[in-house]
Amino acid sequence: MKKSCILTPIHPPKYEFAEKFVRSYNEHFDDLDLFLLFTNENEKNLFEKSYPDLKYSSLVYPPGTTTTNHPITEKKYYGAKYLFENTDYERVALIDADSIFFRHVDYDEMFTNYLNNGKIYGHTVIKSDTIHKINSDCLRFFPKGDYEKVQNLTRDFTVYFWFNDIPILEKQSFMEFWDYIDLNNNFQKLETHDFDWLVYAYYLLLKGYMQLEISPMHIPSDNGSLIELQRRIPPDIFIKEYTMINPMWIQIKIDEQYMKNTFMLVHTDRWW
Repeated sequence: MKKSCILTPIHPPKYEFAEKFVRSYNEHFDDLDLFLLFTNENEKNLFEKSYPDLKYSSLVYPPGTTTTNHPITEKKYYGAKYLFENTDYERVALIDADSIFFRHVDYDEMFTNYLNNGKIYGHTVIKSDTIHKINSDCLRFFPKGDYEKVQNLTRDFTVYFWFNDIPILEKQSFMEFWDYIDLNNNFQKLETHDFDWLVYAYYLLLKGYMQLEISPMHIPSDNGSLIELQRRIPPDIFIKEYTMINPMWIQIKIDEQYMKNTFMLVHTDRWW
């Protein structure tokens, strides 16, 4: 049995993307290690009736739970904790339904290798109120001293790395992280800019589980990471940076020789 799985929260407005997402998984993987997390039983039943031929596992958010101002982060954290506490999985990848699988790989091994590599690759971006707020808001549950340490690591929040690779939660560090930011008491306080991967990644950097590798390349934007801004970056420069990071996903396919580690498309709902 694999020790890695994939967790994807979905809701009706994204069902068309989710159908393509799950169908692509079924095309390349013959297992039930893809978990769709539904808001309630009605939404779960609707998806099942709409696409009865799809193969996946289901989780349903507990009835009566009051949602926060950022339900996607709430659902991802809940789903990961549930899987870690009730299954033998040791790694949970958080992947949105606007993604597509395009080849079979041993992602259990790949996720393990990613964590063993111990690096998060980032780039400096334009310093702006937007990027500063995104990064700093993700630290509001951290003690002041730890906030300042991450601020220094990220050069005053000008280093950005979200979506440069698949967000992977590891069981031991995630459960420590849950206690560190006291999610038992702070769960309902999650806000719009408490982005799931960034908050957790800052904990990994702070505690030494991962190291931040900052590329000398500067991205002249405050609107995303290398992967998200592929269309805006000259192809030769993008390929150079992409092969350095060697990620598991990309927005637009490039030559196969540069995608040896890549098996997914990300953000298929975006044009920028």
